[in-house]
Amino acid sequence: MLKALLRSIRNFLACLPRFVTERFFDGVRWISRLVALPAPAYEPDVEPAGGQTDNGDAEHIAALRTVAGHFAAGQQPPANAVARLREADLEWLMALPRPMLCRVAVASDAALAAHIRRQRPMPGLLAHDSAAVADFKAAVRMERSRRDDTEAKLDFIAA
Repeated sequence: MLKALLRSIRNFLACLPRFVTERFFDGVRWISRLVALPAPAYEPDVEPAGGQTDNGDAEHIAALRTVAGHFAAGQQPPANAVARLREADLEWLMALPRPMLCRVAVASDAALAAHIRRQRPMPGLLAHDSAAVADFKAAVRMERSRRDDTEAKLDFIAA
């Protein structure tokens, strides 16, 4: 009941037009006017068929959440949870920094499943894709080497 009410309020607010102030120069003076932006297309929420995911998918999501929680806490995850994951899942989880691991650990089943299937990405979370993971690892390595170079230069100056 409450979810339906909040969903209807969200849909109502999404249909309202957004207003922006536009400024332009008219040869002699600046003119400012209020312009309504077009409202985004309305897309109703899609409920999965059957209401629940299958048991294998639920176990996979639970294993992802368990391993992410242990990695975020700096602990070794249980072997049975690691055994349920694919190699790509482990590579993705090991590439994530602690804030992203915490997002995975507390995410709902539906949100995490949609993120993994690339249907609806979770904000602030690395895509579950081998190319994105490789790019992220390369960027982290570059940032660490740049930081190490800067710290070495500062140590040289301070000495």
